[in-house]
Parts: sequence; structure tokens; C-alpha cells
Amino acid sequence: MKSPLVLNPEAEPEVNVEQVKQKIKQKIPNDYIPIKLESNGKLTAPRILHFRDYTMDDALELNVHDPDDQLKALITVLNNMVFEEFDCSNLHVKELIQILYTIQGTFISSKIEKEYYVNLDLPEGTDEGQLDHPSNTQSIDINISKLKVQNIDETLDGKTREKKFSEPFTLTDTVKKTKMKFRLSRIGDLLFAKEYCDQKYETELFKYRPLKREIYKISQIKNKEDRVESLNKVITDNPDDYEEYMKFLNTYDKYYVRIIQALQVVSVNDVVCDTIEKQIEAYKTNISETLWQMYNSISVEYNFGLLDEYTFYSEEVGTNITRKFQFEFMDFLPNPDKDYSKRYTVQFD
Repeated sequence: MKSPLVLNPEAEPEVNVEQVKQKIKQKIPNDYIPIKLESNGKLTAPRILHFRDYTMDDALELNVHDPDDQLKALITVLNNMVFEEFDCSNLHVKELIQILYTIQGTFISSKIEKEYYVNLDLPEGTDEGQLDHPSNTQSIDINISKLKVQNIDETLDGKTREKKFSEPFTLTDTVKKTKMKFRLSRIGDLLFAKEYCDQKYETELFKYRPLKREIYKISQIKNKEDRVESLNKVITDNPDDYEEYMKFLNTYDKYYVRIIQALQVVSVNDVVCDTIEKQIEAYKTNISETLWQMYNSISVEYNFGLLDEYTFYSEEVGTNITRKFQFEFMDFLPNPDKDYSKRYTVQFD
């Protein structure tokens, strides 16, 4: 009787050596963390991506002189940090923020600082007794682990959706008899729109560059009273230049938004819009204001990612309050001015 420990060569399955080698190569290193995206694989990104911590080279790459170049630099850095062969410019902005806040909470710090209004019922304005007066604004350290997220396949209360989101989605104008297909925006759309607008308004951007830099420096002042005072001084010293610059920014921003919106057009009446020129033309001739309202309502209905509400104890109010915070990718980037020493221990051998 043959021992069960003796293998029968004829019964041995063939082993694909190349597949074994590939699996070994694909073994994810321990210093990469899995991030399960709340978009659930419904967009371009897969359900799970793996990222490592920032290196010194990454930090240097993020240290840009022009804040408008920050997003482009960030995508370059994330493409180096992601384990998978995935271009992070294909992320939706909500996916990007989820990735950054997970990296922040895992490797860097469990808290981020944000400002909030103490009294939401005050009238608009910056004077005393009004909403934006410095006395009505306080800072809070938000505990990242207590932030809530929503999955694209679930409602806000956690129930599974009967009608699941997919791309592209179709909107039909029953009056014009027009059928249009759309997708959600990606980071690459934002980068493209910026380059497109920068070329269109190259002369104006060069003209206002000094004023732009001055305003940016003021925005970095931590104390709100000092910030407001410095900005008011700029306005008082250069009222005409400031007014012209604000008008230009309004024009630039409107065109920037228009380009981003046009990029979301996939097809019109089954004719694919495969160039920016075709997308802009479709945007001009086929998209009414009410149609875009419908597009926005779908993106709101199928929300996903980090939720904007956070409940915390306010010493000024004396009780727990809930506030909405506009989380931006800059909130979750490593700050060289912050003390992260609690992450490490020191030992002299």
C-alpha cells in the first residue's frame, strides 16, 4: 500500500512559475496601508488602494512657491506613494480627501485644526456683532477618527440604495428631446481646466501676480484679526487695483467652472464628445441651467466620502454643538510648523 505521503507524479498539478513570481512581486509591503474608498469602485479608482507614508523627497515636492501648483505637486507625490499602478489624477476630489485624511490619521496626526462660527444666527458682515467678526470665530482640533464617511451605495442613514450609481449616467431633456450622458469630475479635470484658463488669461495673470502673492501671504496669517487688518490695508492702499483684481478673479473662476462642467459631458444623443472643443460646444448649446441643477442634485443624492458635519464640545457655548466644515485637501497635508514628536520615541544605545 502506497504511503499517503508519497506523491504521485502523474497526479501532481502543473505550477505556473511565472504566476508564482508575479504573486510574490505583488506582495504588498508592510509599510503600505489599505484604503477602502467610499466610491466603492464605481468611478475610475478601484475599491482599495494602498499608500505609504510621506518621505522627505515627497515633502520637498509638496513645498511649492505658488499655491495654485499645490494640487499638481500633490498628484505627483501620490503617484509615487501608491502601491498599485494607478494614476491619482483619475481620483475624484472626495476620493482624494479620503486618502489624505487616512494617511494623515495613520502616519502623521490624529487631529487637524479648523475654524468655526460660535453663533450662526448673527447677520452677515465683519463688524462687531456680525458673523465674520473675529470674536465670533474660534478654532478647534478635530479628531480625525470621529469624522464620519458615507458609501456611495448607501444612503446617509446607512441603508443600501435600491438604485445604484454608475457612470456614465443619462439625463434626458423631455422638452428638447435631448439625451445626454455625463460622468463625475476627476482631479485631472481640475488640472486641465487650470492649464486651459492660464493660457487664456496669461496676460492678466502676469499683471496681477504681485497682488496675488501679497494676498496669499496675508491668508497665511494665523490670527484672524491680524489677517483682516492686513487685508483691509491692502484694499485701502490700492483700492482700484484690488477692485480690478477681484473682477478678474470672478471672470477667471466662472470660465474655470465652465471648462470643468464641460469636461463632464460624455455624449449628446449618443454622439461621443471626445474633444474639449466638442464638449464646450455641447455645454453651450445643450445644457440649460435646469439641466445642470439636475446634474448637481444627482451628485448630492449619491454623496460619498468624508461627511462635513462634526459634533464637539464648545467652551464658548458651554455645550456640544454641531458644525459643518468644508474639508479641503490642504487640511490633510503635513505641516512643517506642527509638532509631530509624539509619534516617536528616543533611545540612546
